[in-house]
Amino acid sequence: MTDAGYDPIAEQYIRTNMKPDKRFSIAPTILKMVGIVRNKTILDAGCGNGIFTRTLACDAWDVYGWDVSGQQLRIAKEMTPLTWPNVHYQEKNIFTDELPRVDIINAPFVINYARSVEELEQLMVRCYAALKSRGKLVGVVDLPSGQNLGRYGAKKRLLGPAEDGTPIEITVFDSGGEEICTLPSLARYYKKETLEVAARKAGFSVSWQPPLVHPKGIEMYGAEFWKGYTDNPELGYMLARKSRPPE
Repeated sequence: MTDAGYDPIAEQYIRTNMKPDKRFSIAPTILKMVGIVRNKTILDAGCGNGIFTRTLACDAWDVYGWDVSGQQLRIAKEMTPLTWPNVHYQEKNIFTDELPRVDIINAPFVINYARSVEELEQLMVRCYAALKSRGKLVGVVDLPSGQNLGRYGAKKRLLGPAEDGTPIEITVFDSGGEEICTLPSLARYYKKETLEVAARKAGFSVSWQPPLVHPKGIEMYGAEFWKGYTDNPELGYMLARKSRPPE
């Protein structure tokens, strides 16, 4: 999370950890993009209650879990074993605070909180500078297209035309399809082309990872449930690698 407006829903938001899309598609797709983390230092930006921080910390050398929601971080600390000295939760903002020097920046659902194309470009420059040689930025971005994907865990609505900077209203649902809440902070829509240009301008090479569905998700919900989901999950999985000097 990148906005303290998440404090009032911190307890409710724990239920999103069990959403079908997060458990069986978003998480495995992110982990594939992150790759081998042994002896790596990672920044998990907008870490929320630490769902990805804890997974990454199982093998990584150090993981910094950043969020601006103090209540989300409180829950993250409560859910993280005290015997894990390599996890460092900090109340910080990836858009404004000095970034640590890391091998990987994991930023699911963070990039859409850039308030303008200019701020998006500044974020990419900041991430590029913070990454070590051949480091990478893993981004998951919202790309709403008018579908109702509530049964998978989220329903998204553009509050205006499909143009860069248009706010997105996002409502999340639990594993039983019951509404959890509408997110209190509005993300903003950016076209894939705009995201690519911003990343490449900073010096990154960019590729897009097709979404995955874990076999356990198919086993639990059935193949019919997931039919068509990976064709357009209203998400983009952007992998930006530090491989050349910025333009």
